[in-house]
Amino acid sequence: MADIEFKEKDNSNLNVGIIILIVLFPLAGLFVYFHHKRESPQKATDACYSALAGMALNAVLRAAAGA
Repeated sequence: MADIEFKEKDNSNLNVGIIILIVLFPLAGLFVYFHHKRESPQKATDACYSALAGMALNAVLRAAAGA
């Protein structure tokens, strides 16, 4: 029979420095999300939420600057 190896999924959180980078540049979150999507679902989720937070922060700052 064929030897099939099953890897455990990495459930660690994303590095704080990467989260800050994603908040400042939300497009980077898209790349990080797809990079970690299969092996580290928690890191992918962190990247997605950080990108959403960055977009919300950008919208708030733009609204404050335009007011």
